Amino acid sequence: MSAGDYRVGYKRPPKEYQFKSGSGNPRGRPKGVRDPDAVFRKVLNAKVTINHNGRKSKTTIREALVWAVLELSTTGDTRAMQWVSKLLYRFYAEQPKEVSKEESQRSHDELMAQLKQMATNSITMERMYGKDLHRLRKQET
Repeated sequence: MSAGDYRVGYKRPPKEYQFKSGSGNPRGRPKGVRDPDAVFRKVLNAKVTINHNGRKSKTTIREALVWAVLELSTTGDTRAMQWVSKLLYRFYAEQPKEVSKEESQRSHDELMAQLKQMATNSITMERMYGKDLHRLRKQET
């Protein structure tokens, strides 16, 4: 295919509208430069020596920060308490708990009874109010 034989079409713009070489960022990203996320992860995983309960131990900065916040929360620091409670909720509340078959069946039966009751109430209200039921529900919200 020669230079004058260039086909214009889908994903093939005319030569005069293509990006010119050298446009944009000519130097680009220098080699060895890390993004802030990578630097932060590296620093958090660095090892430090801490004094915990009178004993020195080597741990990551990430773990040392958690210990420091836990100690602050036990001394009455409300911000530290909030942070700890958010962490506890995040790690423990989202895990599904084991439910026995009987508990599952009981909660299913209770839910079905509530749904039947709601359906019955809805039918009764429709009989009482007729077409005005839709308008009444809009007023409630």
